[in-house]
Amino acid sequence: PPLIHGVMWSLLLNIATYVTLSFAMKQSSIERLQADLFVPQRTAPISPNFRRWRTTVTVGDLLNTVSQYLGPERARISFETFAVTQRVNLERTASADFQLLRHAEHLIASAIGVASARMVMSLLLRRRSVSGKAALKLLDDAHAALHYNQEILQTALNHVRQGIAVLNREAQLICFNRQFAEILDLPPQMTQVGVTLDEILDYLKTKVQHQAGDDTGFVARRRLAYTTEGVPHLERFPDRSLVVEIRAVRMPDGTVITFSDITQSVEAAEALERANATLENRVRERTEQLTRLNSELGRAKGVAEQANISKTRFLAAASHDLLQPLNAARLYITSLVERQIGGEEARIVNNIDHSLENIEELLGALLDISRLDAGALKPSISSFRASDILRSLEVEFAPVARDKGLELTFIQSSMPIETDRTLLLRLIQNLISNAIKYTPHGRVLVGCRRRGASLQICVYDRGIGVLPAQRSEIFKEFHRLDQGARVARGLGLGLSIVQRIARVLDHGLSVG
Repeated sequence: PPLIHGVMWSLLLNIATYVTLSFAMKQSSIERLQADLFVPQRTAPISPNFRRWRTTVTVGDLLNTVSQYLGPERARISFETFAVTQRVNLERTASADFQLLRHAEHLIASAIGVASARMVMSLLLRRRSVSGKAALKLLDDAHAALHYNQEILQTALNHVRQGIAVLNREAQLICFNRQFAEILDLPPQMTQVGVTLDEILDYLKTKVQHQAGDDTGFVARRRLAYTTEGVPHLERFPDRSLVVEIRAVRMPDGTVITFSDITQSVEAAEALERANATLENRVRERTEQLTRLNSELGRAKGVAEQANISKTRFLAAASHDLLQPLNAARLYITSLVERQIGGEEARIVNNIDHSLENIEELLGALLDISRLDAGALKPSISSFRASDILRSLEVEFAPVARDKGLELTFIQSSMPIETDRTLLLRLIQNLISNAIKYTPHGRVLVGCRRRGASLQICVYDRGIGVLPAQRSEIFKEFHRLDQGARVARGLGLGLSIVQRIARVLDHGLSVG
């Protein structure tokens, strides 16, 4: 069929072209290296193609080759350890057997990779029997492998955050990464293989922070600091506000130096150190300031208290002195009222009597407040029954309630109490007086309740009431609520006196 005929001719042409081009094209070094990774060669020591008999390679040749990649000390120790475990002869003139060759290949592979190690061993084994063309091919392959590994290593180093520089025994630069030049801000001529560490330090002398006039011996001191293993060195670059930490690690044939940018960490540590250094001063300053303010506050409080005491004493003296002529005036007015005068004169006399009564009530309240604030009233504690004062209060307020059309009820209690009888009586008098004054109609109830070992005296009324938000305002001096002012006259001092008496007696007071 035509289809099968076309497929056959296409396959034959493709195969012929593949074979022809394979023989005609020259294989490059990198292609041979990549092919060796998948197709084992005859020179590969991993495969059992090494002959079991002795080779022309001596132990000395093998040790020198391994030393070039691992260093003499590490190569010697590794060979001696292998000889002890495998019982191999390590005389330098003796021929290397298969086991030693294989061990050497593994050592070289740990340094430069399997493919490169394979090329090195192949060149070593065939150096006396290989032709010139084959030797050049092996050298070309080894060079390509080493170049490939070097590119991989350089790419890996360039992706490390730290700057890395490798120096040989003479402190010459043999390997570095991009961050090394960037961190130290080195020009191109300073980042060349073969540049010495002293040349780099001489260039950095004008860029790093050091004492003025201390140029003598700068390079020697920095060289020692940069290459001392285990002791990190901090270098500051003031023009760039940069802090670099430098660490060194010794190698058999040189030194590896790392450069790390630790500016942020150093700034944070310095800020913390400054905060700790100034913390004690700030605490001392704030303490002195607080002490000074407390002293000023104490003095101001003392002045205010003294002024309040002086005011209270003045009010007490003034009230007492004013009450005497007012009492005399009240006597004259009372005598006029008793003469039964009529007409306009009787109305004027009654008005004067009411005015004097109000003045006397005001001055009496001021006198009580001043005595309570000044601490002149000291409670005289005695034991008596609650019913004793409740009966006297009932006798006092029953006619007042009856005249207003109110029902006044007392619930007696025979429970004994300990307090100041006079002050407690004055306290309850003010409460009952307010209840009768601000209750237009209905009932006023005065009773007692036990609360454990205490007694609660309650005054209930059906008056205008007090809103919860206004309960703290009713105890202020000369302050009256609008609804109360519309119902009855008053000075706004009764509950202030009640609160002060309760405070002196250390009794609780609440509005429900």
